[in-house]
Amino acid sequence: MNFEKVTIVGLGLIGGSWGLALKKCGSGARRVGFGRAPTLVRALAVDAVDEGTDDLGKAIQGADLIILAAPVGAILDCIPRLRDASKALVTDVGSTKRLICQRARETFGADPLFLGGHPLAGKERAGVENADATLFANAR
Repeated sequence: MNFEKVTIVGLGLIGGSWGLALKKCGSGARRVGFGRAPTLVRALAVDAVDEGTDDLGKAIQGADLIILAAPVGAILDCIPRLRDASKALVTDVGSTKRLICQRARETFGADPLFLGGHPLAGKERAGVENADATLFANAR
């Protein structure tokens, strides 16, 4: 499936690495980041996203893929706000799955498609300025 718009919610190490990996693999998707203004500035500076916004509704509008790359508590708070993302594949990078998948099931039912995830990858340094397009290479 070719994604035209990918929204990344949370632009730290993992979210930023997602953005860089999408670009490196040749995805033509428009990469939209959602986060706080200072983080968006840094994410744009390292080319982790093509554009950024602090308006979640705007960020997810028309998205084909939504990546929830925030701490678990923030993911749990965010999922109900994605109710209108009916055509998007939604995935997360949270370290725990039970509550996240339960919240997704309560919010979406079967629509949109939710795929819980957790890349077993990371670095000793956090933040989008440490993002790496190859962070997920050979990761489970």
